Amino acid sequence: LPAIVQRMFQSLESTEGMKTEYKDGSMMRFDLDDSLEEGQGEESDDEDEVLGDYENIEGITVENGYLEEKGDTLTSLCELADNMGTHFVPYYEETFGHGLKLVDYTAPLVRRGSLLCMSHVCIALHKVITQHNFQDETAMLPKLMAVCVPLVFDVVRSDKDREIVCCALECINEMLKELKGAMISDEEYLDALIELVRDVLQHKTASQKDTEDDSFCEDVEDDSELTTVLVDFAGSILPSLATAMGGAAFTPYFKMFLPLIIPKQGRNRSERSLAAGTLAEICQAMKESVIPFTENMYTVFMAGMKDPSEEVVSNSVFGMGVLVESSGTTLAPKYSEILGV
Repeated sequence: LPAIVQRMFQSLESTEGMKTEYKDGSMMRFDLDDSLEEGQGEESDDEDEVLGDYENIEGITVENGYLEEKGDTLTSLCELADNMGTHFVPYYEETFGHGLKLVDYTAPLVRRGSLLCMSHVCIALHKVITQHNFQDETAMLPKLMAVCVPLVFDVVRSDKDREIVCCALECINEMLKELKGAMISDEEYLDALIELVRDVLQHKTASQKDTEDDSFCEDVEDDSELTTVLVDFAGSILPSLATAMGGAAFTPYFKMFLPLIIPKQGRNRSERSLAAGTLAEICQAMKESVIPFTENMYTVFMAGMKDPSEEVVSNSVFGMGVLVESSGTTLAPKYSEILGV
């Protein structure tokens, strides 16, 4: 394992395959390691000449094969962290560090891998601590979480690449599912997460800005797949949050989010289906704590059961079943109406 992991780290550090493109159309192979070795202990006699060389650079490209190698390496490190248990403990911190170094990499493939790598390390380390009685004497997990959580929050809020933002939201959700209360034990993290999800649902993050005037859109009518997926990922965090907090503690937040989730008139099929599915999963996570919202949820799910879309109907039927189960006898007078749809 040590030899394998070290080779993987070397692959992530390698600059092989990078090429520098100059404004005059020429191109040369670029190896940062070699450049540093050659330049150690030497100072340029003509600083203006060095700066001129940099100003003549049009850009730096990396061959696809090397990008894929880095992406595959990050994925493999995630798998090792997930499946090696205590045997991977000596490499958790270093693996996290390599992921952190690549979070601002130019290639989306590598950036996604770096985010997944860091979140997987936190999840895997938490499992080792809770399931294998590993003593985290150096407080490694809190240290890594203190870096990872604010970082993924910032990516969601400020990154303009929607695929990267979706990846960051997925990382948040997976950490929340696995770490549960440990993910939001710091009240600052909880408040930031609530605000972040609300901003995504209201289309107020950088990736949801109007591309023409760079202003935030209050009512986005973009039906693109990525827009829907982005909101979907944000919405899927709420059931996980309800489970982590407990239904009673989540109640005031559900009251705040409910108007943002219930589909407005004129929304398309995907948005109606997403709303019904998200509300159903939240009701399931809140259990009997959803009773104060029974009337509102009944109205939403009943309308969804009559929707022309089979997907919306399916999610609404599931939601109604969960609502009936969680609300005790509250909906008993409505049983005949429900069964008659």
